[in-house]
Amino acid sequence: MSETQKDTKNDAQDQCGAMINQQEQNNPQKIKHDERGTIVFRPLEAYFEENKDLLKDMDPYCKFSIEFERGKSSIAYNQGMHPTWKDSIVLKVKDENFVKIKAKDKDRVSLDDRLGKAKIPLDEVLEKRKVTQWIPLYDRGKFTGKIHLEMEFFPKTLRS
Repeated sequence: MSETQKDTKNDAQDQCGAMINQQEQNNPQKIKHDERGTIVFRPLEAYFEENKDLLKDMDPYCKFSIEFERGKSSIAYNQGMHPTWKDSIVLKVKDENFVKIKAKDKDRVSLDDRLGKAKIPLDEVLEKRKVTQWIPLYDRGKFTGKIHLEMEFFPKTLRS
């Protein structure tokens, strides 16, 4: 790995960590939003550092969770280290501050391999309504890749 790649990974890790730390320091309690509703998560593509399958390409998928709400993308069969998806995962949001993402490699015989995870603050998507960004993924403190994710918030319409 070149020094430039290492610097880029370190910068991404620092930015993500700083963003989460700032969110937690500024808002120790759960954020109370006037508008509740749903968030649509659209994983577009990902880049992983390592192929976890020895004999073939990986079959990656993503899991999303906000408190007890959970969703999962389709499995990108044989797409290896650069999968793409066309899924929309819809989760309800109430007072939660974060969404947790886990990327995994589907295995037919053994447990699915962990490819990385992230914890993303929701304040930006709740404010701007639509955000698309690259999210760095980590496993056991090590950078493992990144996922290009679109998030769109739809407030709940209140009836009079």
